Amino acid sequence: MIDMPDPFYNKTVTVWNRHVDSIWEKETWFPAVIGNARLLVSRGNNIQNSGNAAADSARLHISDEISVPAKPYLPPEVWGRLQPDEKKAYFTLDSGNESFFTEGNTSGVNAEEYGDGFFSFMKENYSNCFRITSVDRFEIIPHFEVWGK
Repeated sequence: MIDMPDPFYNKTVTVWNRHVDSIWEKETWFPAVIGNARLLVSRGNNIQNSGNAAADSARLHISDEISVPAKPYLPPEVWGRLQPDEKKAYFTLDSGNESFFTEGNTSGVNAEEYGDGFFSFMKENYSNCFRITSVDRFEIIPHFEVWGK
């Protein structure tokens, strides 16, 4: 039997998790590359319906069976309690801390160069860059469905 890749789960994405130091309020971004994800971008329909070129939205599927995250996943409440040096080893999917995702492996971008304007820089320089707006977990076919705008 030949192991065929899933034609729908054929994208690489980078999830960027935001941490803000409680003392100095310094923003730090932690990237996590995920291979074999499914990314659906609704660019054309949203522009046509709303007339707003910035109305892009995306739906990201991360499958327990197919997707290949470079780091283990932790729920947002667990990830949020970790120390910054511990957060580097994990990723989370959180709509409450300004996390976002980009198509492709963008983990080589030095977030520290852009300070508080990192998301704006990424949005301007990467066409498929979306702030996480909601996260759903499905158990029948185990996967995350992550919505972005």
